[in-house]
This record gives sequence, structure tokens and C-alpha cells, in this order.
Amino acid sequence: MDIGSYKHKLMLDIIGNEKIVKAIDSRLDEYNPEIPDSLIGLNIFPSLQIPNLVNNTETYILMSCSVMGRNSNRAYADIELIIRVLAHQNRLTMEGESSNRIDFISNELTKLLDDSLKYGMGVLTLCQNREIILNERYTYRHLVFKTSDMVRRPCEIAASR
Repeated sequence: MDIGSYKHKLMLDIIGNEKIVKAIDSRLDEYNPEIPDSLIGLNIFPSLQIPNLVNNTETYILMSCSVMGRNSNRAYADIELIIRVLAHQNRLTMEGESSNRIDFISNELTKLLDDSLKYGMGVLTLCQNREIILNERYTYRHLVFKTSDMVRRPCEIAASR
């Protein structure tokens, strides 16, 4: 699977999670709640940057995928997946939830991805989850997932390099 297909599969899995879709709660005119994949390109992007920097008070999921190696069958063996959940300060609070919007979505993404075998050779493992203040308007969660080499956990592999 090429990287573009990999990220597209991931985006489809994300929009397949109703809790994440509801938490994004897009108010953009282009979003159709009956068609969750309309969030792709509006609130969910296959890069770590929002194209044409927007000034909307929205929530975004951004991602990057890096291949660190291939196995003997030329399949991607070591994959690093970075996901950022970015929200405007006016959108952090979620009604009926004790956690803020970026924490809630990050938690749902972790449930979806951590210990999964769907995204590479080996188990995808959460290695990092940090909150970062981008500027006075935006805060984001920076999640790093890595696949294992089937013997050691990916964070141990990264530390040994």
C-alpha cells in the first residue's frame, strides 16, 4: 500500500467513528452530516498543515506518515504516524464532557489506533501524546504512533536508534 492509500484508509477509519465525527462538529457550509467523508478536506487533512490557512473557529485532524523501513517482501515494516488534533480556543469546551475537545478526540483516536494491526507490519503503538499551544487561538494534541518490529515495542526501537 502506498502512503497516500495508507492515509486515505486512516481518514476513512476516522470518519467511521461517530464520536470523532460528532466531536469535530463542523459548522462549515460544505459539511454534510449525512456524508461523513465530506469532512475530508474540510476538517481532516492528509498532511500536518491546513491548506490555505483558514481563520475559522473549527476543529481539525491533521496527519503525516513516514516509512522508516521495508521488510524482505518490500512491504512497509516500520511506520511512524503523526496525528495532530487542533482546535480553536472557542471550540475547546464540549457540552456534556469532562474533557476538552482535543483531549476527547485524541482519546478516541488512541482507542482506534493503539495496538491495531491494520496499519502496517506489526502492532501500531502510541509513543507520544503531548498538548501544544500553537498560538493565542489554537491548541493541539500531538500524537505519535509507531509500528513494532514484532519483537520490541516501537518506542523502545526509537530509543535504541
